[in-house]
Amino acid sequence: KIFRGTHPLPSIRNVKATKKIIELAEKAGKDDLIISFICGGGSALLCGSQKELRASREIFNKLTNAGANIIELNTIRKHLSEVKGGGLAKIAYPATVISLVVSDVFSGDLSMVASGPTVYDKTTKKDAKKILKKYQSKEVRLPNIWKSDFQILETPKDKKYFKKVKNVLFVSNREPITAMVKKAKKLGLSAKIYSYNLKGEAKNSLNPLISLLSRGKISGAALAGGETTVILGKNPGKGGRNMEAVLGALAMLIHNSEFRIQNYVLLSVASDGKDNTEAAGAIGDILTINKAEKLKLDLKKDLKRHNTFEFFKKTRDLIFADKKTFNVSDLMLILKI
Repeated sequence: KIFRGTHPLPSIRNVKATKKIIELAEKAGKDDLIISFICGGGSALLCGSQKELRASREIFNKLTNAGANIIELNTIRKHLSEVKGGGLAKIAYPATVISLVVSDVFSGDLSMVASGPTVYDKTTKKDAKKILKKYQSKEVRLPNIWKSDFQILETPKDKKYFKKVKNVLFVSNREPITAMVKKAKKLGLSAKIYSYNLKGEAKNSLNPLISLLSRGKISGAALAGGETTVILGKNPGKGGRNMEAVLGALAMLIHNSEFRIQNYVLLSVASDGKDNTEAAGAIGDILTINKAEKLKLDLKKDLKRHNTFEFFKKTRDLIFADKKTFNVSDLMLILKI
């Protein structure tokens, strides 16, 4: 049976569906086999209780807007849930569990994909509280997590629950990035993978790739994968981290004479086709700058307001995906021809 849930924020539909999964896992005996498929988005979809639902909805938008990364977010998620952080493995014990994992986490840590429902968790309650304390401020008013309604839980630490669990990395961002390299070479371009784990603030994320190309160390294509963050201010516009990465790079290059002479193309997309909007990401080059100048767009103002979707909509440089697929992180490409 298929249950439809909500993402990125969980809903009561997710809680009801998760309870069905828990009921099924609880019935499994020592001679039973459970095969699970785990991918990005599972942290929201797998929501074990209304208490977890309330905590998640109240906390995570605030943390994301404050710049918390996926590792920090999922660490907290684990410790608000009885099903994440190895909780599902404990519920299914003593059955055999095989989990096929599609990873969207740049560290490659399977315990962070969908907050690791079948993976032994090395983080502790102390780690979760430390992250919450880091982001608690006058600007980011988090709820009192130590109230009973927002109880921090410890994840299962008895390794007996994981003796019959096998977690298999099924797909990661290495597969699409490797395919991009092969395609570039077929087109006669040299290609270099800069990183599978690009992180940091989105508006600056393409800078190291640009620097690599501008120094002449690479001719052709520079590629990367990863997941960056956007720190939102007051009254932000409409956008996503991939669009922000491209606009941030254009803002840096706009007065660069080499950029205006050379044929640079910048691209960043969400692998699942959804960059916090209906667009997957954006593409930018000198033609984007020329169109923006003709339309009298204020590039730096739109970047400051995180109004990247509207900027690229006007320059017609948004990228849309025909098909939505699994999230294996964001994909970045810079061409110098």
